Amino acid sequence: MKQKNIEYWLSKDGEQYAYQQKNRSLSQDASYHLQEQWLLRYVRELSIASSKPIKVLDFGCGFGRFAYLLSKEQNVQYYGFDISKSMVKPLFDNPPTNLEPIEDRVKVGMSLNEAFPTDRFDLIFTVSVLIHQDISSAVGILSSLHSSLTTH
Repeated sequence: MKQKNIEYWLSKDGEQYAYQQKNRSLSQDASYHLQEQWLLRYVRELSIASSKPIKVLDFGCGFGRFAYLLSKEQNVQYYGFDISKSMVKPLFDNPPTNLEPIEDRVKVGMSLNEAFPTDRFDLIFTVSVLIHQDISSAVGILSSLHSSLTTH
């Protein structure tokens, strides 16, 4: 990721971003609702097909939009990762009760491998992260995500 992009996200206020996203969702932008419904349906299908709880990683979890949604699901263990402490602050300040202690499930760092060095995940998803990357950074991120899957 380019340094300018890193600096932007490290300084971005998570509460303001959450407010912005909520307003977009309420402004009849159906894409937010459709993303959530598609992901929820997909995670439920995976969890039903699995004989054990599935580990799901939200790469670029930010303020916790999907943390609140997925942490309610049975047979799903939600994890989150972000590079920005300020973006995850709303999630750390008010975590879903079944994700406490939140520090065990949501990590902040400059790399996924640094944050979750030995963890592997059954499903990894990201929303609005790759679009902010140049091609070589996106390839590096995808490679890191791929190596963090339980099956690859």
